[in-house]
Amino acid sequence: MIELGWDKKLETGIELIDNQHRELFLRFDLFMRACDQGSGLEEIEKLLIFLESYAREHFRDEEALMVKHNYPGYSPQRIHHRKATQCIFGMKQMLDNRQQDQLILLKEANLTVQEWMINHIYTMDMVFAKFLRRHSIQ
Repeated sequence: MIELGWDKKLETGIELIDNQHRELFLRFDLFMRACDQGSGLEEIEKLLIFLESYAREHFRDEEALMVKHNYPGYSPQRIHHRKATQCIFGMKQMLDNRQQDQLILLKEANLTVQEWMINHIYTMDMVFAKFLRRHSIQ
């Protein structure tokens, strides 16, 4: 499996958000290494527990900045955050209840996190960062 690795192009210029994004990439890459070593199934629960906590903290911090600075794209961001949170919760429930083959869950988690990391950060978060820079907010 492919590690994503942190890319400076993903930096928003908001230290708190950038640090949280870096931590997400680090955790995902650890998970991918575990998959390559055949221990991905053991690591999936750790990743999902981290993602639950991360989502609550990161989305709260990001949305607070949006509200504080009257960001016009707040509503779509909030909706996207809620969908990601529901997806993480759903995967955690499936793992806890053993409702799905673990290999399928592993693949779903991999795709979901990659989609979030690439698409959400590169698009929605970067638009927010540009808004803040345009208004000289750091």
